[in-house]
Amino acid sequence: MDYADDFGHVVHRTPRAVVRPRDDADVIAALRSGMPVVARGCGHTQGGQAQTDGLLLDMTGLRAIHEIADDRIVVDAGITWREVVHAVPGRTPPVLTDYLGVTVGGTLSVGGIGGTSHRYGLQTDNVLALDVINHDGELVRCATSAALAGYGRAGIIVRATLRLVPAPAMVRRYVMPCPDIETLTTAQRRLIAAGEFAHVQGQIVAGPDGWLPLLETAAYHDNAPDDPDAEVTDLTYVEFADRLANGEAALRETGEWLHPHPWWNAFLPDSAVDGFLARVLDHLTPATLGASGLVLTYPIHTAPLRTPQFHVPAEPVVWLVALLRTAPPDDSATLANMVADNDYWYGEAVKAGGTVYPIGTLPTARPAP
Repeated sequence: MDYADDFGHVVHRTPRAVVRPRDDADVIAALRSGMPVVARGCGHTQGGQAQTDGLLLDMTGLRAIHEIADDRIVVDAGITWREVVHAVPGRTPPVLTDYLGVTVGGTLSVGGIGGTSHRYGLQTDNVLALDVINHDGELVRCATSAALAGYGRAGIIVRATLRLVPAPAMVRRYVMPCPDIETLTTAQRRLIAAGEFAHVQGQIVAGPDGWLPLLETAAYHDNAPDDPDAEVTDLTYVEFADRLANGEAALRETGEWLHPHPWWNAFLPDSAVDGFLARVLDHLTPATLGASGLVLTYPIHTAPLRTPQFHVPAEPVVWLVALLRTAPPDDSATLANMVADNDYWYGEAVKAGGTVYPIGTLPTARPAP
């Protein structure tokens, strides 16, 4: 593992030392060393958030499953969500990130969002208990903690008790093209209000005649209806949850997985999102979005959001908008332009009443306070 890199391949800091903890005592010793400490899972951040020039803790060795019950699972922070899903057949955490190759501790440190967040909130909203080692090197066991969505500032998560709910045997996935962006966002609002679909997401990709908005939904029951206007796929629940695994394999084969990813993520109030998306897409081109790039839109009810450290606009519905951009390798000018673009659009998002979800390539390349 290259500890001076992350999935963004934009920021590079070489740690003074790397510790691979085997137990809590190793984490405690690191925090009492007097050096600046940063915890790292799979390094899926895009702006150096899991890097440091101090002491880096590689948490991926802490991946034990301590307990499985009908309504919960107790796991180490270094286990991936993919491993959690496979460990509990017939059960599932209520919220999963689209990509399962990230650690529990990593996503709980920032929030954790998925296509079911409009029903269940964040991954952090579905934690029943947490073991955290604070920066004084003390182990704290608690029902809730400032470490949830705390970006490591309140301590390092070492274990989590995650809520489980029944998982369906099969999932019916629908992908339907929309004629324009307004049709996509209107449909997403209607669907989360009706509560008919468990999973609701929007994607905007480059089409043959301009931007192609795609509505993606999923029904978590066996008797889901057909839809002649959509591409319909029946999958097992595990196949659906890990649906990006094939895409990852393809991008690794082409090498694009290792290209720079200056991603951008922010929450926009419902009242501003349509105008904001229109401006962004007027500005972007397929070339400036990059190979395999896309725009994601997640509408989320704010009522289920209960994590105190996680801040979103004060409206009943907010939208995560994510610009998943890919820069060509060895093209520093294009990469610099994309990062500068991020800076501009973060500023515009804040002006529109938005908040930053600081896992992407931030202007400062560090988490927002």
